[in-house]
Amino acid sequence: FNLQTLHKGRHMADSRMIGEEQLFYDIFSILDDVNKRNREIIYDISPTILEEFGLEIAINKILDRLKYAYSLRTRLESSGEFRRLKPKTELMLYRVVQELVTNAIKYSEGWMLVVSLKWEDAQLTVKISQFDRINNLHQGKNNHGLSSVQNRIKTINASIRMNSTYGE
Repeated sequence: FNLQTLHKGRHMADSRMIGEEQLFYDIFSILDDVNKRNREIIYDISPTILEEFGLEIAINKILDRLKYAYSLRTRLESSGEFRRLKPKTELMLYRVVQELVTNAIKYSEGWMLVVSLKWEDAQLTVKISQFDRINNLHQGKNNHGLSSVQNRIKTINASIRMNSTYGE
């Protein structure tokens, strides 16, 4: 046996081992990312926090996620007496708020996002305000987000009013 060949072979085996370890690390890293994304998708499809704790806490969770994702100041304001709504109604309102705050971030230059819930006897009023300058959300060729909001609102026999004013 040639010692130099043995040493060279061992070195190749070591580098292959390091390469395999890196490959396993990369695979596990990718699987971990896929697993995290799957949890996010499942959460988005059926938010358990909404089912367990209701609309206010679920909306607050949306705002928390946006705060960290976009370095945005967020706030949830609530007045009146909180009460649970029908599950379908809560889910549709949750989706509407989710879509509208996403649109507000995509199409504006705001620095603060406020969601206000006003609980009254027979109704709940939801107001979303983006402070700074907000562009007209009706402009553009793609209004798919707003049409889905309007469709969701119709399914729960609610109404929606949108306006855009400078500074809010």
